[in-house]
Amino acid sequence: MKRAKSATSIYTIVKLGLAAAVFVGIITWGAVQDSLRVLVAAGVTFGTVLFGFLVLNALAKDENVKPGEPRLK
Repeated sequence: MKRAKSATSIYTIVKLGLAAAVFVGIITWGAVQDSLRVLVAAGVTFGTVLFGFLVLNALAKDENVKPGEPRLK
């Protein structure tokens, strides 16, 4: 059974958070080369991105519009 691919699925949000954390980890490693600081920076980035996307996902309105019908009556 295939997974539902949606921009708002938790799987997609976690993947985006991991990608951001890896990017920040690489940049931080090039700057300081201290493992603890790199892990802290990557962890904070992952948490911030994850929290941000989850909040935006929760605040998004559900569009219950049928195709072909006008939105306003």
